Order: sequence, then C-alpha cells, then structure tokens
Amino acid sequence: MSAAFEYVEIGVSDVGRSARWYEDMLGLRPGADAIRLVAAGDGPSGWIDDNRQRGVRHIGFKVADVDAHAERLDRAGVEFTIEPMDATGDVRISFFFDPDGTLLELVGGAVQYHRTWSPQLAAVDAAGLPGPHDPPRFDHVAVTVGDLDAAMGFYRDRLGFEVVGQLFFEDEQEFVITYLQGGENVLELFSYGVPTLEPWRMGGDRLGVRALGLAADPGIPARDPDGVRLAHAG
Repeated sequence: MSAAFEYVEIGVSDVGRSARWYEDMLGLRPGADAIRLVAAGDGPSGWIDDNRQRGVRHIGFKVADVDAHAERLDRAGVEFTIEPMDATGDVRISFFFDPDGTLLELVGGAVQYHRTWSPQLAAVDAAGLPGPHDPPRFDHVAVTVGDLDAAMGFYRDRLGFEVVGQLFFEDEQEFVITYLQGGENVLELFSYGVPTLEPWRMGGDRLGVRALGLAADPGIPARDPDGVRLAHAG
C-alpha cells in the first residue's frame, strides 16, 4: 500500500476565530493549506507538555526566517513556549500555542541528518525551502511512539511512507527522531530508550489534533499503534 499524508485535523472551540488566527498569524487558509478545523468542546484534550506522552506532539511549519516570524507573532501577543533557538540537525526552531492550546513549531533550514536513509528526498527538501517572502508552509506532524519498530512496521511497511533520515540525541532518555515522508509531508516519530507515557486520546469532541488525513486505501485502520486517529483525505 502507498499512502500520502495530506492534512491534519484540529479540534477548536471557535472555528471562525481559529480560521482568522491561522490566516492572520500564519498566512494559512484552513481547508486549503493542509489544516482542517472542526468544532469541538472546550474541555481539555488530555495532551500534556511532556514529549514522552504517546500521540501527536506538535505541528511544524517551514519558514525562511524563524526569528522574523517569531518577532511578528510576539508583537501580535502570541505566547511562546520556546523562543527561537538553534537545534540539533542544524535547524532553527521555535514553539508556541494556537488559541486552543495546540502546540505549533516554526522551523528554518533543511535537517542535517545523523543517519540519512534517502539522500534523494533530503536533497529535494533542501532545494525546496521557503523563500524570504513566503508564508509558513505546513511541513510535518511529530508523534511520540512506544515502539519504534512497530511504528515503522505500520507507516513504512504497511502504508509505504519512505524513511528520510534520523537524528540521535545523546541524553539519558536515548531520544531519537525518525523522519518519514508520505506524499509531500513528513511524519516525525519520537522514540525513547526509557518508558513512554500513556497516550492522550484524539478524536471525539476533544480540542487539539483530532486526526491525520491520509490519501490511502480505505482498508487502513482507524488508529495507528499508538492511538493516533487516521482519517481519509477527501
């Protein structure tokens, strides 16, 4: 099976407000730029600020200049969890929340992998970075997994996502990021050498990321091995 990762569905408390926010803050047109907003209740999603919690961790957008975009968002009153900083992989990153608490990332530059699985895909990414006048571009969703082999068996072997590369972090948690590409977008799998935390449940009437939208055979399961809800693009 070959599947493409085409959009991310986000539950929000006020669709109109969030649509204006994503357009004003990020220059995105929800529904047309890989972001789909759906009405949800105002209760907590169950997501906690600890990347060891399994499930979706954040949504990432590529930009040419992280600092310039972060300064603009800061002037608009957006609160950052991580100010612009240089990160592993020779990229620059910053993190902040949308109005309902979904964690978003700005990332600048092409990742320099510690282990490159597909030089061709890495080269295509490096050649297609946003220009200085381009708005943020949807790039990836990060997901923490409990078992990297099981996640690879699902996304790579069953759905046909291609592994681009990996980053290895020399820390006590034995943190690894594995980058898989499905269509034009990337799935970052976060894995650890220490126990992970129980997943938060996506879907239902919850705020936050509700599903990953895939263009794939209808026979795919409703959830991946770590409880991430999968929907059919269309």
